[in-house]
Amino acid sequence: IGNEESVTQDTTPEMLNGKVLNEFPWGTPWPPPNGVGNYADAAYKRKFPTQPFIEGYSDGYATTAPVMSFPPNKLGFYDLGGNAWEWVDDWWNAAKMGRVLRGGSWTINERGRLLSSSRGQDTPGSHHSDYGFRCAVEVASP
Repeated sequence: IGNEESVTQDTTPEMLNGKVLNEFPWGTPWPPPNGVGNYADAAYKRKFPTQPFIEGYSDGYATTAPVMSFPPNKLGFYDLGGNAWEWVDDWWNAAKMGRVLRGGSWTINERGRLLSSSRGQDTPGSHHSDYGFRCAVEVASP
């Protein structure tokens, strides 16, 4: 993310977690404008009535959404926030006790966990209904 501190050998994702306080995958407003990503919304609340959700937010999906259901960011990338936490090939800290997750998911309603600078962590091999990964393909230009 453009405004994050530069990473050095002594900087870990744990240290960078949540440091940029007003940038989200959709921009700067809070709560998010309707339909900017798959987060804990009104549809989620109907399906899981005892779970917290983002008041006034609606994306239309109670759980995961099809890829490219929401507009791309200014660089043309889809779904960098919400839907599923994405595993990242970084260790959480120098102790190498957990791997990093980025992007939030359809279960998240907390402002701090939806920041672009937010990171989660879990042990390698962990799995949950809101964890996933991104496949990226580089296409050579003709």
